[in-house]
Amino acid sequence: MKLKRQGNKTGQEEVLRQIVEIEPSAEHRLALAQFFALESRFNAAEAELEAASEADPDDLTILTAWADLAARRAGTDAAVALYRAFIEERPDQDQLKFALSTVL
Repeated sequence: MKLKRQGNKTGQEEVLRQIVEIEPSAEHRLALAQFFALESRFNAAEAELEAASEADPDDLTILTAWADLAARRAGTDAAVALYRAFIEERPDQDQLKFALSTVL
């Protein structure tokens, strides 16, 4: 993407916001949340993850994004605790167990 190569963070954010406005799917909100997390804009990332979670609360990509956000915001222990909570709620989701193993 040309905006990314140029380092135009404002432009990247605007494009992502426009995409979410046109089609506010969980996938598009997740992309915006990940952008915010990379920019250490944790409250904005959390708001987008909340909206994405409402659309699909059991989506493994969204759950992983929550754990990634927790790690960025509060460290590995926070991510581990969140993964363990997710696993307790969804014991049949082996992908969550694998994701947890990658942060331990």
